[in-house]
Amino acid sequence: MSRKQPFVGALRAGCVVVFFALWFPGCTSPGASVLEAVATPADTVVLIHGLGRRSGSLNIIADALHADGYRVCRVDYASTRHGPPELLRQVTDAILECAQPDSTLHVVTHSLGGILLRGFALEHGDVLTGRTVMLAPPNGGSELGDLVQRSGLLRAVLGPTATELGTGPLSLPNRLGPVLFDVGVIAGNRSLHPLGSFVLNGPNDGTVTEQNARVAGMRDFAAVHRAHSLIMRAPEVVAEVRAYLVTGCFSREMEEVSYDAASHCARHSQAAKIVVLSQ
Repeated sequence: MSRKQPFVGALRAGCVVVFFALWFPGCTSPGASVLEAVATPADTVVLIHGLGRRSGSLNIIADALHADGYRVCRVDYASTRHGPPELLRQVTDAILECAQPDSTLHVVTHSLGGILLRGFALEHGDVLTGRTVMLAPPNGGSELGDLVQRSGLLRAVLGPTATELGTGPLSLPNRLGPVLFDVGVIAGNRSLHPLGSFVLNGPNDGTVTEQNARVAGMRDFAAVHRAHSLIMRAPEVVAEVRAYLVTGCFSREMEEVSYDAASHCARHSQAAKIVVLSQ
């Protein structure tokens, strides 16, 4: 072994720590806060943040949806402190607290939030009466999760759930099966950190590849040139979230967005055009 190899390994490990420290800034306490709608009854939208983030990371989407007349419920959970069972319990309690009997329940998630929602749906799918948009979800896992499994330092920084987000068949995302509720997925394909581009295969947002953002059973899929930790702040993403919650499909009207031509929504739209042209 050359003398350079241990140094390079240490340098890479240090870069990984810095990368994750920037990508997943902080942790928070579990609970939910609500922006009540002006008019009632109104549809409720639950917002679930990603690993190491806070509910405030979704404030731009929260404000836009509240302006649209939704009752917005922002979920917080201690993502870096506990394993999946405890995080699922925290998220479950918060969603059930947010749900109202006279209000359709929609959900918008970022990253790990989408995985926890899939776990929630296994036991409480009947609560998800509306539509869901997942932003940059590691539905097929992430190669960075595989890396965390091999590093005690990263496990200490990111917590036990991060080790469950790999790409193997026994990883948490890959044990959950197809989604049986109404879901549209928006993936990013811009990486702001060289490590993500080095570790991930194919178009990616620095944390999750486009391919691994997909999940069996989703109705629609779109990709934007945005990075993982900033995707929820992009105007085109906010616009597509608003469109999906209303129509059940992405708008297919924005130049900044790449739409999946093979999705359920795309096929339905094409069939509708054929019917119109044949009349």
